[in-house]
Amino acid sequence: MPDRGMGVQHRTENGRDYVQSPSPTGCTVAIGGTDTARVDVLIIQSDIDKARKMANTLVEVVEPKVPQR
Repeated sequence: MPDRGMGVQHRTENGRDYVQSPSPTGCTVAIGGTDTARVDVLIIQSDIDKARKMANTLVEVVEPKVPQR
C-alpha cells in the first residue's frame, strides 16, 4: 500500500497482516487475506481521528469474513 501522506503502519495480529495508511482526506486499512487477495477499507473524512476510528470499526466487522491463508 502506498504512503498517502502520513506514513504507513504495518502490524500482524492473530496471524493476519494489516496495513494502515492515513492521509489528509481519510484513512485506508488493508486486511491481508490470501496470497492473491486482500480487502481494503477506505474512509473519506477530514478528521483523521474519526477516519481511523471508523476504519478500525469496519475492519472489526469485515475481518472475520475475509479468507485467510
